Amino acid sequence: MESHRDPRPARGATDDGPTTELRLVLQRLAEVSEKVEHLTRAIHSRDTIERAAGMLMERYGLTSDEAFELLVATSSAGNSRLAAVAAHLTATGVLEQPPQP
Repeated sequence: MESHRDPRPARGATDDGPTTELRLVLQRLAEVSEKVEHLTRAIHSRDTIERAAGMLMERYGLTSDEAFELLVATSSAGNSRLAAVAAHLTATGVLEQPPQP
């Protein structure tokens, strides 16, 4: 004798399997999206820092390491992010602390 079972959960019963799985997939997607955004910002910051270091190398005849150290020292002296100092230099041509927002 074949049993024909109703695929719907009985009233009051819950079947959270697919819902829980979907929730986990969406959570993981959000985590991956955040990671991609972070890496994109890091790549952009790295490019900006490299351009700024190149400007300092050209302007002052510094090595790559010396130019980077100058950017780091400027960043530390003003308690600013290195990427902000580099962005300010590439935008204005001036090595100083970027204006505070």
